[in-house]
Amino acid sequence: MGADALSALLYLNLSRCKLTDDGCEKFSELRTLKVLNLGFNEEISDAVLVHLKGLVNLESLNLSFTVVTDGGLRKLSGLSSLKSLNLDARQITDAGLAALTKWPLSSVSSINFLKSLAKANIRLLKP
Repeated sequence: MGADALSALLYLNLSRCKLTDDGCEKFSELRTLKVLNLGFNEEISDAVLVHLKGLVNLESLNLSFTVVTDGGLRKLSGLSSLKSLNLDARQITDAGLAALTKWPLSSVSSINFLKSLAKANIRLLKP
């Protein structure tokens, strides 16, 4: 598969692939991507998220069971097409959730594994 074929990619499932932050800079080239699943890659950190900021067509992002933190969430704020965000990341706190309330998300799923959640913030996340 050539580089041209990858540039038209819409869906990429890399769940449970034992990914690390190394090599993820190529994500920024996937401009047409609508769905990205990075779940269950326990070495994916905030460093990867900077490579996602240009993915303006991204509608669904799974970051479950990664080590993404509140600081990493701020790097995603420009993803204006994002409709679904899975955050089973245990490092996300109430402050990170509060930042999400400014986003145009239609759904935020799987927040039941977070360390600390204020009920007020959960209500703000619901459409």
